[in-house]
Amino acid sequence: MKKWDILIIFFVILFNVFLAISFATNVNKTSNKKAIVRVDGNPVEEILLQEDEKVYNIETEYGKNVLLVIDRTIRVIEASCPDKLDVKQGPISKVGERIICLPNHLLIEIISDEEVELDGISR
Repeated sequence: MKKWDILIIFFVILFNVFLAISFATNVNKTSNKKAIVRVDGNPVEEILLQEDEKVYNIETEYGKNVLLVIDRTIRVIEASCPDKLDVKQGPISKVGERIICLPNHLLIEIISDEEVELDGISR
């Protein structure tokens, strides 16, 4: 290898590292993210993710879930289902993440108003 070959390889690697860091810091930084709460596939609540703390009570014929929005995340803090897997899952904040409570027929999904390009695995 010659001196210029090594220099070109170095700059290609440096450029790729810069792109990876840039992509990692900008992904899921949309400011207008919201959570759509669905019961049996029908939207029942649209919640804007914000920094202020706010509690939402979702009561349906299938059961009750209490949601907490804080620091641009949402989580289930209380549920009437027997297994409490939705409570144990913890907070979600990224576009495409979901919390599902099968006994209560509840689905919480993070979406964004902006167009988000998903890869083949995420679709």
